Amino acid sequence: LRRQIQRMVQRFRPPTSEELDQMQRWLPWEQVVQVCERLKQRYERGERGSEQRARALMEFLVVAMYVYFPPVRASPIRQLEQGQSLVWDPERRKWFLDLRKYKTYAKY
Repeated sequence: LRRQIQRMVQRFRPPTSEELDQMQRWLPWEQVVQVCERLKQRYERGERGSEQRARALMEFLVVAMYVYFPPVRASPIRQLEQGQSLVWDPERRKWFLDLRKYKTYAKY
């Protein structure tokens, strides 16, 4: 049993930096910061009180918070389900995260 588990662990090891480079599944930090800065500038250039500016702010905040304050666990983001934890409000024409169904919701 121990050998079987060791083989499984070896098969499912996390990729190395070189393998990640080859898969191109990450961005250099400088590029991430540039994207955040562009989103911030798009918000700042928007016309005050416009829906376009509000949307630009929302996009900037979502990206910036995820980049600068990533969730402790990626599962809340990875497991978003439309209609369950990712909810569309047709009146306000916006998406919302509804995290009340997570087991740690009451603690926070």
